[in-house]
Amino acid sequence: MHQETGTLPPPTLTAFYDLEVSPISYDFAIFLTLAEIERRRAGADSVHIVIVPTAEGQFRNDDAEYDAANKRWRLHNILLPLCAAAPSPISISLCRDRGEAARIEAGSDGPCFPEGYATNAPTAGFMWSQVASASARGEAVPSLRAGAEARRSMEAWLGAHCGGRRPVTVTLRESSHFAARNSNTAGWLQFARELDRDRYCPVIIRDTERIFAPASSEFDGILCCPLASLNLDLRLALYELAWLNLGIPNGPTALFWLNAHIRFLMFGMINENAPGTSSVFVASQGLPHGGQLPHATPFQRLVWEPDNADVITREFAAMTARIGDTPPGTESAPDPGNAEDPLAVAVRLQATGRFEEATAIYQDIIGKDPKNADAWHMLGIIAHQAERPDAAEKMILHAISLSPDRANYFINLAAVLRKADRQDEAANCLWRAIALAPNDAGAHADLAELLQAQGANEKAKAALLKAIRLRPDSPELCERAARVLHVLGHAEEAANLYRRAIDLREEAQERARQARAHMSEIPVTTLKSA
Repeated sequence: MHQETGTLPPPTLTAFYDLEVSPISYDFAIFLTLAEIERRRAGADSVHIVIVPTAEGQFRNDDAEYDAANKRWRLHNILLPLCAAAPSPISISLCRDRGEAARIEAGSDGPCFPEGYATNAPTAGFMWSQVASASARGEAVPSLRAGAEARRSMEAWLGAHCGGRRPVTVTLRESSHFAARNSNTAGWLQFARELDRDRYCPVIIRDTERIFAPASSEFDGILCCPLASLNLDLRLALYELAWLNLGIPNGPTALFWLNAHIRFLMFGMINENAPGTSSVFVASQGLPHGGQLPHATPFQRLVWEPDNADVITREFAAMTARIGDTPPGTESAPDPGNAEDPLAVAVRLQATGRFEEATAIYQDIIGKDPKNADAWHMLGIIAHQAERPDAAEKMILHAISLSPDRANYFINLAAVLRKADRQDEAANCLWRAIALAPNDAGAHADLAELLQAQGANEKAKAALLKAIRLRPDSPELCERAARVLHVLGHAEEAANLYRRAIDLREEAQERARQARAHMSEIPVTTLKSA
């Protein structure tokens, strides 16, 4: 007989991975990580993963060039196996249609992820920026783990092929999709051939797309592991058991970031030739250029240089020295040297349009330190961007009350007041900003635009000229000044400033072109079969 105890069982978190808005890719690993973080917050004891098809019963068609058959293969060979690696108990519903998902949604009375999800208004949760935001707020990043059977099998494989030597994996990207992001295969093979074979055993994990192609002589004499290319659990087990794992940003190497037991070096963090590795995209995920993952262990490192053989060899030597005799698979705590000021993470996310993630960090900062003026100020800017002028004004005024000597606070309050057509108050804020920071060219330019709108033409011109004197190398300020001077009837001066702006931009482009021309070329190695 069931006896009432008055205690409700822990809830189950229902996590919807909706293929209307989410890709069939290793991004699902990030989704699982975020679902686990939300499970902890909600105090749930398990996660119910609900995979929701599109209205046509297929997949999102704008995320990759792969056809529906390939995406279906990825569903069953990437997404579903990843569920087994999750740290908490998981149940899975692979819905036949959206109606089935809607019934699950209606019948669920526990917490839901993503927050606010509805089948008739789907939202996604698979961006690293969300993990970065949680980490900046002090939440631990969960680890995905290989299964025990996969580890036993891979231990046997390594024993048979490496003979007691230390396995060093190289994960190659050789995809036809965004080929500009592919690995420098020649550099990697050079590194593998030059490794001390008495001590190390290089193991190449080729792109799944390539393992069915005819054998290439360039890989002769180098051990490859096609099992890891095909089976996700074995891949994860190999990464955990390896002495060190090497690669570039790629779908499978996303697993490096999500397992504290994996030791890795990841090269070529920036590649402007592909959208997923551009400097802007990387910043939008919360990563500081040249920095490290805040939750990374001492044996996990991002290398911001290209995957050239000399760079790989140098970083490999430095990491093996750091590892010493620490056995593979040892879980390590995050390296405190990787920690970053949460405010800096939030500002980076905000600057690249990740407002929700930034807001969560600012709110956390204020919760811990209610007198943090910078966090109040940045929340005010987000409110202004969201067209909530009353909230923006209150937040920035509160920031000013905490730190009344910050010129940028007054500049941004002036922008809020101008939008509300409170021009005199805005002008007073700008005069206050200039009193605090007389050499702030932007403040003078803002004041000039406001004075011109109020009809104070001579004062507007004087403020503009002051801004240009302070920042003569700014094409943006030249263009702003030109627009105002043109309205004021100073056509020749406006034309001169427009020309200066054009020249400055062309000079910047030429400097960038010359910098690219002087970058080290990728070395080419001629490989011959033995």
